[in-house]
Amino acid sequence: MKWIKLGKIFDPTKFELAHDCFEFQSPQTLVFDDFVRIYFSTRKKEADGKFLSHIAFIEMGKDFKKVLRVSDNTVIPLGELGAFDEHGIFPINPLRVGDKIYAYTCGWSRRVSVSVGNINRIGDQ
Repeated sequence: MKWIKLGKIFDPTKFELAHDCFEFQSPQTLVFDDFVRIYFSTRKKEADGKFLSHIAFIEMGKDFKKVLRVSDNTVIPLGELGAFDEHGIFPINPLRVGDKIYAYTCGWSRRVSVSVGNINRIGDQ
């Protein structure tokens, strides 16, 4: 395999989903017949100065020159009060099983003694 350096292929600050987010990290891809879906983690600063991490995605042509679609919403909702993923989901490892998309994730939950705790889970879309 020969790698070709493409430089910056996506500027997340130009899309509505990203307006309140300042960090985009951990890209993970799924290749489809006509496009490549790239999942990524966002980081949003709350009024209290702490952060929430969400999962979003973009779809690009296979040549990585054009953004075809940007997710309108986060891919997986955060957990409810007290859940292991109450304050964030990061990173995501997507895989296709038949016509479904599953994901291994890591949840963020704030603690009194430490700023976050991480627990893994399997989710589906």
